[in-house]
Amino acid sequence: MSADSNAQSGREEMRLHWPLLLAAVLGISVGIAAVPGNGLAVFLRAMQQDLGWSRTQISLGGTIVLLVVAGVSPLLGWVADRVPTIWIVVVGLLGLSLSLLLFSRLNTNVGIYYVGCVLLGIAGAGSATVPYARVVSTAFVRVRGFALGLSTIGTGIAALAIPQVLAPYAARVGWRAGFVALSIAVAAGAVVVAALMSRSSLATRPPRVARLAEAADPQAGVTLQEALKGRTFWKLAACFTLVMFAMAGLQLHLLSYLEDSGVDVASAAQVASLAGAGVIIFRPLSGWLFDRSYAPHTAAAILVVATGCVLTVACLGPSAAPLAALAIGLATGAEFDLTGYLTSRYFGQRSYGRIYGSFYLVSTMGAALSGVFYGAVQDAAGSYQPALYTTATLLIVSAALLLTLRRYPSINEPVHAESPG
Repeated sequence: MSADSNAQSGREEMRLHWPLLLAAVLGISVGIAAVPGNGLAVFLRAMQQDLGWSRTQISLGGTIVLLVVAGVSPLLGWVADRVPTIWIVVVGLLGLSLSLLLFSRLNTNVGIYYVGCVLLGIAGAGSATVPYARVVSTAFVRVRGFALGLSTIGTGIAALAIPQVLAPYAARVGWRAGFVALSIAVAAGAVVVAALMSRSSLATRPPRVARLAEAADPQAGVTLQEALKGRTFWKLAACFTLVMFAMAGLQLHLLSYLEDSGVDVASAAQVASLAGAGVIIFRPLSGWLFDRSYAPHTAAAILVVATGCVLTVACLGPSAAPLAALAIGLATGAEFDLTGYLTSRYFGQRSYGRIYGSFYLVSTMGAALSGVFYGAVQDAAGSYQPALYTTATLLIVSAALLLTLRRYPSINEPVHAESPG
């Protein structure tokens, strides 16, 4: 197919499925992948002072949420291959909203906090990126990378808006009122997401029925069992895990790092919000490049640039903190943009939800451990310096893994199982 035909097909996909894409952007921006982590980053110091918990204890709550979501993600992927997306995401958003409201009632019993984190992870799991990746990758073929990249600006919007809006609000009225505000925002988002998704049959019908009716090649691809037998799956799983372990803790603790260094709350929030701006700018750009180049090499180059940003911060300190935010913007989103794209290109659509859910499991486990790692390093060393150097090292290792991947089939070629070994 010619470049002009590809461009025309891409425009037609955008014209037909823009409500679905907009729903993904909004749903992710108010979902479990964006709201709890950004909210906890804003409330971290205030909760520490009010409840008497250490940063490690508070960060462990975020870890519990991520581990619970990771644990249910393979099942969520199985469900996403069979249940209409609209039901999955709306139930997940409403469950997340209720959980955030209950968090405003926390007392000094850290055990209750941890139980609440478990319940939040279960109730809000449907608002994770798995069902969105499923439906977006089905709707878009010619501009799949760009569409998935555009979808990830939802996390960027949250990272940009939450520190800017919530930090001064919580400073005036307290972190408990902040949780109430987040709950209301998520519930309102659920209503809008439902309205947008109701306009697309891909979101309102079971995915297998929708694929048979509208996808270009519904049965192209491999099963999860076949994917597990090849090296590509395990290389990708290691890469996604290392990237999220490297970056999630940095994002969670960036505000605290700046405030520890004497930066005032408003200025620290502005710097932290740059991470969101980075996601908004660079994720669609990287997705556009994925559609036009060999995605693993493009992603490896992005990770090398992010490494340079992190090393500069480690060497120069808070004066270079905007580069840390830039690194977060460049590297985060791997669990949705790059993961979603490479899952479809290497393994096809046949068991997309289960394979993507498996990647989401391991990468979320990396993100979950990252927050505790950063908190433990700061508690033990009184500095985030060792954690920053660890982050840079892991990003380079991840880039190297991407460079070892085999070529994936072109859009018009069938996807077959990789030879074992």
